[in-house]
Amino acid sequence: MLVFDLRSLSSAAATVNDVLESGDPVWQEHDTVPVAGVRVTGRLSPAGSGRYYFSGRVAGRVHGECRRCLTDVDAECQEPAQFLFVEDGAD
Repeated sequence: MLVFDLRSLSSAAATVNDVLESGDPVWQEHDTVPVAGVRVTGRLSPAGSGRYYFSGRVAGRVHGECRRCLTDVDAECQEPAQFLFVEDGAD
């Protein structure tokens, strides 16, 4: 799980360069779970009171089943990512 001390973001953005493992609790029941860890790189910065903005990339390998022929499929994924995180109770 990626963890940051939010107090450190009050003065500057944080550089993100870590891996979310395939067994991480961030993955929910119906998510496509990666075969191995997902590399997350980018910047996490404050975006107002109780809000934090991430801009970067995620990269990993997923395993699934072809909807048409039902054979197993592995695929490399590398995508830009932007997320807005909001603390519980923030307006």
